[in-house]
Amino acid sequence: MAEIRVKSGKVAGREFLGQKNLGANLQEAVALWPNGEAVVFSMYEDAAIVKLQGISRSAMEKGDTDEQIQARLDAYVLGVAVRGERRATDPVDRVVALLKSGKISVEELTAKIRAKLNEVEKPA
Repeated sequence: MAEIRVKSGKVAGREFLGQKNLGANLQEAVALWPNGEAVVFSMYEDAAIVKLQGISRSAMEKGDTDEQIQARLDAYVLGVAVRGERRATDPVDRVVALLKSGKISVEELTAKIRAKLNEVEKPA
């Protein structure tokens, strides 16, 4: 049995916890549904597309070209964790990613840095 846990931001304090038999393996999952193979394949395809969209979105945000994004998709193996694909933790890398993605211009970045530097106490 799969646990179905649901909360909604639109209904404060409400949570639903239910169960649904989704099968314990591929054969059981196929056997559970009329047109089981088509249902299971469709669900697999939907989940794979969402995962690949996420990989593509992250690459776009890093400033990758279409060719680089396609290369990431070609190299990705479903079910295998992608190492090193987390968002940059180094502040400089994050700033470079923002610039590459077009989320901020050099001028906007310069203005923000100057404003923050003005907030810093100057040594006596």
